[in-house]
Amino acid sequence: EFRGKGMASILIKEAINFCKENLNSKIIKISAQYYLLNYYRKFGFVEFGPVYEEDSLPHVKMCLELY
Repeated sequence: EFRGKGMASILIKEAINFCKENLNSKIIKISAQYYLLNYYRKFGFVEFGPVYEEDSLPHVKMCLELY
């Protein structure tokens, strides 16, 4: 019932802000399912490295540099 209501975007933005404000993170690295590549790009994540399989699904490593 919560799908399509933007809650995932809110959670990602909050997680990014938490890392900035509370952890002094300079970079966030994630393992993203390949089909969500463009979704994470909206938040500034960029992919690096080759596509690889994890849990029988294609994934790619992504990072977000925090300033």
